[in-house]
Amino acid sequence: MTNLALPAASPVIRSFRAACLAGLMILDSSGAVARQRDEDPIDSLVAAERRFAADVAQTGISSAFRAHAAPNSILLRPYPVPALTELARQPDDPAVRLEWEPAVAAVAASNDLGFTTGPYRLSRGAKVRAGQFLTVWQRGSDGRWRWYLDNGSPLEGDRPAPSFPATVTRLRPAARTAPDTGAALSLGTAEDALHGAMRSDGPGAVRAALADEGYVLRNGMGAASHDDAAAALAATPAIDRAERLGLRVSVAGDLAVSYGRLDAKGGERLYYVRIWRRQGETWRLLIDQLS
Repeated sequence: MTNLALPAASPVIRSFRAACLAGLMILDSSGAVARQRDEDPIDSLVAAERRFAADVAQTGISSAFRAHAAPNSILLRPYPVPALTELARQPDDPAVRLEWEPAVAAVAASNDLGFTTGPYRLSRGAKVRAGQFLTVWQRGSDGRWRWYLDNGSPLEGDRPAPSFPATVTRLRPAARTAPDTGAALSLGTAEDALHGAMRSDGPGAVRAALADEGYVLRNGMGAASHDDAAAALAATPAIDRAERLGLRVSVAGDLAVSYGRLDAKGGERLYYVRIWRRQGETWRLLIDQLS
C-alpha cells in the first residue's frame, strides 16, 4: 500500500472517517421531534454526512471527527477504544485530504440508529489510499446524528481508487415500529449460532446469514454485494473462538450493530463489525466486516 507518511497509529488510517450533525442550529426537543416526523430518515442521514464532508475540509479531519462524535463513540485500533481519547492525540495535518461518499445507507424504523458505507480516498499530494468506510450512527432526542462506531476496509495499494457513487442505495427496515425489549437477546442468540457455524465453515456460515441486500467488507477487497461476494467470503476463516465485545439494537428492534473478536484456526486474530436487520423473527446480515 502506498505510504502517505502518516503516523502508523493514526485513527484516520485505522478508522478513517466519522459522521456529522443533522442540523446547524440548536433545536429544542419538541422541534426536533416535529422535524423527524416530516423528513425522510435516510435523506437526513445522507445530508448530514455530506455536510460533514464540507466541515472536514474547513476545520481539519481530527477536529471534525471530535466535533461530531457521540460521547460513547469507539474506534477499532483494532481493539475497540474510546474515540474521543484517541482523536485528541491525533493533530490535524493540512496536507492530508479525506474525501468520501455514501453508497449504501439504512435507518431503523425508530429513527435512532443507522449506518452508512461507501468509498473513501485519503491523500497527500499524489499519494492516495482508498477503501470502504463503515460508520454506525446514533440519533439523540435533539434530532442530531452523531457517529457511534467507525471503521474502514482499505484496498490493496495497487488497486485504483474507486469512483464515488452518484446515488445512494437505501436499505429499508422491516415494518416494525413498536419498541422490542427482547431484540438484543434474540440477536445475541443469532450471532452465537453464526459463530458456532463458523467453527467448521467460515465462508458458508456468513453466506447463509447474509441478506440478499447484504455486503461483505474485507481488507484489500473493499465491499462486495451478496451476488459478488465469493472472493470476499473465501477470505473468511473457520474460527476456534469468538468474543462479542459490544452490541447495540435500535428501539424498534429492527436494526442492530455488533462487534467483537474472532480467533481463527491457525492463530490469526480478527475483529468484526456486523450490521443486522431483523426480517420477521430472523436476524440477517446487511454488513459483515472483518479487519
